[in-house]
Amino acid sequence: MNIGKRFKMYRERRGLSQKEAAELLGVKGYQLANYECNRSEPNLRTLRLMSKVYQVSLDHLLATSPVYDDNFLEEQEIREKEIQEFKEKMETLLNDLVAHQVEDK
Repeated sequence: MNIGKRFKMYRERRGLSQKEAAELLGVKGYQLANYECNRSEPNLRTLRLMSKVYQVSLDHLLATSPVYDDNFLEEQEIREKEIQEFKEKMETLLNDLVAHQVEDK
């Protein structure tokens, strides 16, 4: 995974649009898009802000930690999606159960 994809992944994990993230980072939307497409690189100030806004360490953001290689991050992303899908299914089941109990009364 290249660094631009990593920026995008962490932004999306925080549930931010490019526009929202750009405003929080104090950059133009096209600048953030350029970072995420590897057309340009953010300066140190922006990297530090990304770390804070995306709530991830600079090591993780820049993938300088050897533990967090591309395979690890991709597997983690898959696990997080599976967990989210499980939570949604459980919420649906709970809502159905509650609705069913109300009908029985």
